[in-house]
Amino acid sequence: MIPANDNRERPAGFDAALESYLPKLRKQANYMAGTREDGEVLLHETVLRMLRCADNCRVETFKTWAQYKLLNTHSGMKAAARSQCRSAPTTSLTPANDNDSDAFARTIAHMRTPATQEAEADFSDAIRVLGTIKDGDLLLRRAMGFELKVIGDDLGVSKERVRQREEAARAAFCEAMQRSAA
Repeated sequence: MIPANDNRERPAGFDAALESYLPKLRKQANYMAGTREDGEVLLHETVLRMLRCADNCRVETFKTWAQYKLLNTHSGMKAAARSQCRSAPTTSLTPANDNDSDAFARTIAHMRTPATQEAEADFSDAIRVLGTIKDGDLLLRRAMGFELKVIGDDLGVSKERVRQREEAARAAFCEAMQRSAA
């Protein structure tokens, strides 16, 4: 094994301990990850983490320390995979160049889904109710993604006051929608 050229002091015997324990660590990483490829990725990440904090390692307890590093790395990778699984994939809506406008139109047409008649009726009811309640326009601006500070600056009030008015408007909106549904 070639010693890392990271200009950090490692305990005496760290490199030898890592080199001797690496086959067992590789075997456990492959088992934990499920596939050989994922096991290699897990092993590389673990060794990188071990080298970053080698100064915290006592060579006498190297095997236990290495196991904890492997488990911690595996846990972090699983959490990252779960987080990535929950996020929706994104698609760029801008064409790569002007000649690609047909591809852009096809992408947009493929992504559009016509609203059902029932959804359109619900939306029209919601907009009608927003027009009748106090601060309905404020609630609509918040739904469109405007920040509290921007709305507050426009109205000349603080962010907290905008939040309070939004909360009251939401309650009034829910009440009005329930009345209109009944």
